[in-house]
Amino acid sequence: MSKRKLTGPKPKMHYRNKAEEAFRQLAVSKGWLITKQGWFDFICSDGEEIFFVEVKPHGGVRLKHMQQKLQAVFHNHGIRSGKWSPDNPNPPWLPGFRRF
Repeated sequence: MSKRKLTGPKPKMHYRNKAEEAFRQLAVSKGWLITKQGWFDFICSDGEEIFFVEVKPHGGVRLKHMQQKLQAVFHNHGIRSGKWSPDNPNPPWLPGFRRF
């Protein structure tokens, strides 16, 4: 995957939740990359590592653009992430896991 820059919420975007808006302003003032879109459906742990899972109804459904970008960032930091679907219940990237 190419190393394209992640883009977060548009600078003029404001949140209705005042605490979220305060954090958004803080993050933007620090020059941090932020996003509230494209997150994966599940954050999981097998007790050893954390990984992110996006559930799709079948394997032919692709990850959204922002999910692909986040997946590249996770990969660069050694964090597993990927797509799970009922027709591919054991993808090679998915370790055995348990619920929190």
